[in-house]
Amino acid sequence: MNGPQVREWAEAFARRVEAETSGGEVPAQIKRAYLLALSRSATAKEQVSAAAFLASQTSSYVAEKKPNATHLALADFCQVLFGLNEFAYEN
Repeated sequence: MNGPQVREWAEAFARRVEAETSGGEVPAQIKRAYLLALSRSATAKEQVSAAAFLASQTSSYVAEKKPNATHLALADFCQVLFGLNEFAYEN
């Protein structure tokens, strides 16, 4: 799940989520990513956890002076979604 092909897919998925949400609002991005990846809404707990993850990743990328820190963080989140059992297996 950490190979270059999966990262490429995560980047493309992040671009789609960004394009389908307005103004880069994190809650909207989380909601859209969950709907696209898992065909369901994020629970309240998942929403909080995802927002904290995105904030932490964004801060790390900003500290490293990486361009597009918010996009990179969103791509990381998308890659996390790909790693969920719920993504890979039908319940």
